[in-house]
Amino acid sequence: GDNPWPMHLHSLILYGMLIFVAAVLYRRFLPSPWAAGLAAIIFAMDSGHAIPVAWLSMRNALLTAFFGLLVLYAHDRWRHASVSTGLVKAWFPHGLPALLCLALGLLGGESAVAVGGFLFAYALFLDPATRKTAHCTLLKRYVPGIMAILPYLVVVVIWRGIYTGLGYGTEGSGLYIDPVANPVEFLQQLPAHMAVLLLGLFALPDAGLWGLMPAPLNHIHLTLALAFVVFAAWISYPTLRHRAEARFLLLGVILSIVPACATMPMDRLMTFSSFGALGLVALILCDIRENLQLYGCRPKLAIRGFTALLILAHLLVAPLGLATGTQHLAMMNRILTNSNPSIPRDLPDSTRIVALNIPIDLLGASLPIHRSAEGQPVLDHWWWLYAGVQEITVERPDARTLILRPDKGYNLPLWSEIFRLPKTDPMAADDHVDLSGVSITVNSVSADGRPLEVQFIFDVALE
Repeated sequence: GDNPWPMHLHSLILYGMLIFVAAVLYRRFLPSPWAAGLAAIIFAMDSGHAIPVAWLSMRNALLTAFFGLLVLYAHDRWRHASVSTGLVKAWFPHGLPALLCLALGLLGGESAVAVGGFLFAYALFLDPATRKTAHCTLLKRYVPGIMAILPYLVVVVIWRGIYTGLGYGTEGSGLYIDPVANPVEFLQQLPAHMAVLLLGLFALPDAGLWGLMPAPLNHIHLTLALAFVVFAAWISYPTLRHRAEARFLLLGVILSIVPACATMPMDRLMTFSSFGALGLVALILCDIRENLQLYGCRPKLAIRGFTALLILAHLLVAPLGLATGTQHLAMMNRILTNSNPSIPRDLPDSTRIVALNIPIDLLGASLPIHRSAEGQPVLDHWWWLYAGVQEITVERPDARTLILRPDKGYNLPLWSEIFRLPKTDPMAADDHVDLSGVSITVNSVSADGRPLEVQFIFDVALE
């Protein structure tokens, strides 16, 4: 019904289950109880988990991460059992449940494909067959582990076929790029998005700030992200060289981030990837504390600075971010609540509202839903003619017509491209759209296919 608390309790239970499975895996994968315990603690306190836990519409992120970690657990059990009992005998108690968990994760959300990155990293660095044949040829060493992950690829291919066949996916959006349908666009944005996400996972700030910053601030953010990636790789190289577990976690993180690069970088999309990143953070801190001789070739000042940054980010700032991160949702709700009074409450269902301009398309799309949730009449039509914060010129040549000219036109990057990406789907002068009650014509466009002037002709006088 209208009581949200059982749903929030459900989310908290899911998060508790996710933390438990992560702790079990840390104990299996990390070399010491101290490192495993620290990893579990910072995983539980990670600020990037705030919105998936608090936002009821994002519970699927908890489900996909939970089932993804179960895939890793079952796969690890399967591979170890197959060494002693044989591949076929170990298949039913461990291999089959791993495939089932992957299927359940994919039903929860597309982000479950990220588990493939950790499975591949496992095959290279932690698979028992790989370690047992460490001194054999590359073919004999890696083939058994890689062959063991092929059944998961079959599950993903079947899921993708159903997914595409049912019409799911994105097309023509600047905010979401389908890597399969638009590989070139995806690869162009991959390096920048990955660098920003890695900075958010291993240090500060939240990756979501990058998409909100105007130029040149977002360029500075990206430069810092690239510099951090290089510096962190240089500092942590001794642990990566010395420990297969560290290489497994790092490669798993990098590969699991790739699907999330299809949209704007946001820490809230990193629930599954954070398992690997925070495990690696704990492992590095453990080595600096207990095996400092590994880092003998690194300047002490650089080691201390890097250690201080990790402690600050994950043991001081992250818990505060987890506690305050839920306020993002309250802020969104306040925006909707404060915007709604501009539309009169007591209107008949047949009312049609024309909004000249709103700050962002997402607000326009959400307002009718918000009104309905508050028990207000559902409007017959709700049209917003422009979304953005530019100055706009409005002309009314007659009683039924409005002409809008934003200073720099429509569909400016970034958030205004959520429903249309001009460079892949440009508009042209005289493009025309007829809706029930209004006819829309693009009068002029920019060189890159963005409307500069749009005419709206309504079926009745605006009064």
